[in-house]
Amino acid sequence: MTRLVGEENLGEKELHPTETSVIGAKNQGFFHYNIVSLWMAIVPIIGLVLWLAHSANDAEFANSTGDAAGFVLSGFMISIPIAMISALFAIRALGKRFLNPMIISILIAIPLAIWEYFNELNNGCSDWGWGTCPPDPPGYDLPRTIMLIYLIILGVYALSKYDNKEDQARTYGIAYGMGFGYLIYVLAWFYGWFG
Repeated sequence: MTRLVGEENLGEKELHPTETSVIGAKNQGFFHYNIVSLWMAIVPIIGLVLWLAHSANDAEFANSTGDAAGFVLSGFMISIPIAMISALFAIRALGKRFLNPMIISILIAIPLAIWEYFNELNNGCSDWGWGTCPPDPPGYDLPRTIMLIYLIILGVYALSKYDNKEDQARTYGIAYGMGFGYLIYVLAWFYGWFG
């Protein structure tokens, strides 16, 4: 094929990305981690607040918050596979800066989950629509209250470190750890309740 002078073949022309498009592509992953870490941090706190409100002595108020707590817990449990896949991508992309805070957050939640398991095993009761349960013993809601305080403290700490770009991976790790710690806590409650 002959070409005329000055004629260019557009198929062979190399297109180099502009500097701004490369930077934009690098930050897209962090947008994903922002959304998932926000979900993993806020939903457990909302769930525990509704759970504690459901345990209140006012029966009408407890029934209305029980449905909301079940809805929040169901939504959270359904989202766990997505969060686990996201955590694997985050570990691969961010490394130990993400993994270490996540593991530490989970490890601190495990003793609270064990406490909740034995609390439900010894004191839990469900009437399933028939019969009655004895009143909750003193301190029955204490493990939930301490878990809620723990998650709030972690959330405040993570938010205080969020502005620092070097600590964003750490912040994401803490948020994911909050969610996975809450998952372990809920599973311990569930196994204790049916144990």
